[in-house]
Amino acid sequence: MGRDLRIDYLKAMAIISVILLHSFKTDYENSILGPYHILQAVPVFLLLTGLNLVNSFERKKITNLIYFYSLDQIAKRLKRLLIPFTIVWIFQLYVLVSSSGHVLKIKEVFLTFIQGGWGPGSYFIPLILQVVFGLPLLYLWAKRNPMNMLIGTFIINFAFELYAYYSYMPNEIYRFIFLRYIFIIGLGVYMAFKPNWNKWFEIGTFVSLVYITAVHYYGFKPAVQPNWSSQNVYAYFWPYALVIFGLSRLKNTASSIAAKVMKTIGEASYHIFLTQMVYFWAFQPFPTMRILYGYPPTKLAFINIFLCLIFGVAFYYIEKLLFGKIKIISLLKSKKTAS
Repeated sequence: MGRDLRIDYLKAMAIISVILLHSFKTDYENSILGPYHILQAVPVFLLLTGLNLVNSFERKKITNLIYFYSLDQIAKRLKRLLIPFTIVWIFQLYVLVSSSGHVLKIKEVFLTFIQGGWGPGSYFIPLILQVVFGLPLLYLWAKRNPMNMLIGTFIINFAFELYAYYSYMPNEIYRFIFLRYIFIIGLGVYMAFKPNWNKWFEIGTFVSLVYITAVHYYGFKPAVQPNWSSQNVYAYFWPYALVIFGLSRLKNTASSIAAKVMKTIGEASYHIFLTQMVYFWAFQPFPTMRILYGYPPTKLAFINIFLCLIFGVAFYYIEKLLFGKIKIISLLKSKKTAS
């Protein structure tokens, strides 16, 4: 089984939604029913991460836990995630120091790196690292019994939400902990084993839909972290339903120009995410960019999407080209040494 292009298309929609989410103010977002679509971008992306990685594990027929945590596999995962992030982080560090003259201490520099740098969504970098390294455990759990894994992740996620709320966990800590997303990741793992719609989940989807509506439109204040009141265990059946719907409607082909563009955006989604993080962060040190916020929301959204996609895709291909050349050079050197 080859690459599932439908996942690339959904990842493309998710990353465009992230850009829209950071373009609109809350009132406008609510007016376009954003809580039901663009606000679900990160849960959708994490579900797709679980689905995609488990599909990869299944294709390779990997069931050995030692393999998942071998030095070679750890290095591959770290390289894929940390090389593009480090490039972005160094750029941000340079801009911050050169524009403000602020001298950063070594401890401060180290903390900014492990916290994902600066900009909206920076928490996602340490979060996705936790997800990628934790997924093999969920995968092996699901290999034994997918439903038990799903119930287990729900209980863990539910218990974490209650603990975070009643212990007054600061948002600065809460946002980095992947346990707040473990159920939606579990749904992605479950989907890899059970791709068809589970009718029992209709109840969960209805509850999630009612919950999201109550939080955003009727002032409901549940016992959850207030900054993420509609992105938690109670709401996750809704993004699951969105993905199921998308997979059922999209075709696993890329014959048209539009499909090829969306495929490219999906492939470059991580680099686009890093790009939008820097782009929106740049509104702070460069006041001239704030002029864009004077534009109507739709015009602003178009500009933001266009610029973030162009620079993000360029970033993806440049990194791919550079490290492809480095790989070729290292292979040539190793051949010369061997001969």
